[in-house]
Amino acid sequence: MANQDKKSSKKGKLGITALALLALAGLGIYQGTGGGLLPGSGSSISQSDNQGQEGEQETKVAEVKVKEDEIYWSEPGQTEEKISQDQLQEKLQAMKEGWQIRLIDNKAIKASFDQVKKAIQDNNIEIVETIEQ
Repeated sequence: MANQDKKSSKKGKLGITALALLALAGLGIYQGTGGGLLPGSGSSISQSDNQGQEGEQETKVAEVKVKEDEIYWSEPGQTEEKISQDQLQEKLQAMKEGWQIRLIDNKAIKASFDQVKKAIQDNNIEIVETIEQ
């Protein structure tokens, strides 16, 4: 009989704990914070969109296209130019905050594409999308 009391006591504590967690999660959602049980569930798309609109810097997107083993670079309002790996590295190092890269795979040789992608990542520049043509 004492054994049954211990089991029911453990079940009762577990049930109360689960109920408390659900109540807290529900309270977070009810208050509009979006706070759920999963990590990262407290943020919402609309919040991040508003932050982007209120930010001081406008995000600009440069395009880097890899066609076979050739690299092409273009910025908004400029024509596309063929560049070397060294020139790519110089351009990436000169980029300031607020820039992102759209990486285009135009029948690229895998080693060339991977080398370009690594150079972008090594310079801590965000790749907003990768397009395959």
